[in-house]
Amino acid sequence: FSYIAQKISSIPIGSKTLGETAFGKLCKKSNVGFMIAFEGILELFGQVIPAFKNGGLGEGLKQIGKSGVKVAASTAGFIGGEVAGKAIGAAIGTAICPGIGTAIGGIIGSLAGGIFGSSVASGIAKKLTGKPYSEKAAEEDKQTAAQQISQDIGAMQELQTATLQRLNAKRQSGMVLDNNEQELLQYIATQNFRNYYMNRNFSAMA
Repeated sequence: FSYIAQKISSIPIGSKTLGETAFGKLCKKSNVGFMIAFEGILELFGQVIPAFKNGGLGEGLKQIGKSGVKVAASTAGFIGGEVAGKAIGAAIGTAICPGIGTAIGGIIGSLAGGIFGSSVASGIAKKLTGKPYSEKAAEEDKQTAAQQISQDIGAMQELQTATLQRLNAKRQSGMVLDNNEQELLQYIATQNFRNYYMNRNFSAMA
């Protein structure tokens, strides 16, 4: 990881390297170099390489951009959360036990704040960049399978029968059906189970 972190730090940004910029120096102070390397590896093998392999050059290049934004946002969120968490944790620790409580509270608060900040920032980045290639590909595979099943009358009949049996068993056991299950029963009663199935499985593609 240290080797990868060094390579990332040496990335040229204008007349400086990433490690020489204010952001890079802040990363070193907050010890998030390991985190950048780790998240970078996860994105590389989990998202970027599969995108190139299965989606071609275009999807691969898009995923590089998305992964870069995600890692950068996650790192920035970790730094911000770490600073705030350390201050809050130290204050709480001081109130409980000045000295050792301050130190322990700062460490715990720093870690908790960093993780929380990273999670929030990653979520925002995902909303801005959209779903990664692997997630979109999995959804498309699901939609294809759902469409094939919906066109098979026998398979749809078996699915409807199994669904109805499950719902009846739940009611007979004294359990209350939720709104979605009650809606499903209405579709079955009016012979519109296929429409319900289609709406539920294809709404994500709209």
